[in-house]
Amino acid sequence: MSDDIQALVIFHPPGTPNDTHYHEHDEWWVVVRGEIDWHIEGQAEPIHARAGDFVLCPKLRNHHLEPVGSEVSVRIATNTRGEYHRYDRPGCRAEPWRMDATA
Repeated sequence: MSDDIQALVIFHPPGTPNDTHYHEHDEWWVVVRGEIDWHIEGQAEPIHARAGDFVLCPKLRNHHLEPVGSEVSVRIATNTRGEYHRYDRPGCRAEPWRMDATA
C-alpha cells in the first residue's frame, strides 16, 4: 500500500487457529467473509467478528485468532510493512493451536 503500510488478503478455513504472537505496531483487520474469533491479551472474552466488521489489536498484545462457522473466512490484515509475527514473550507459541475433538 505504501512504504510504511502493508495489507494482506488472508483465506483461513474454520477450525484452524493460528499461532499466538504479537507485533511491535498496531494491527487491524476487516472481515470480508465468514466469522472469526480474536483472542487478544487484555480482553476478557474473544472478539467475535463477521463479514463487514473491523478488529484492532494494539501493539505489544499477544493474540491469535480462530475462524469459526462452516465457511472459509477471508480477512484483510493491515500493519506496518515488514512487521511479522514475534514470539519472544511469555504466552507466545510459534506452533498453531490445534483443535482436537478427542481432547
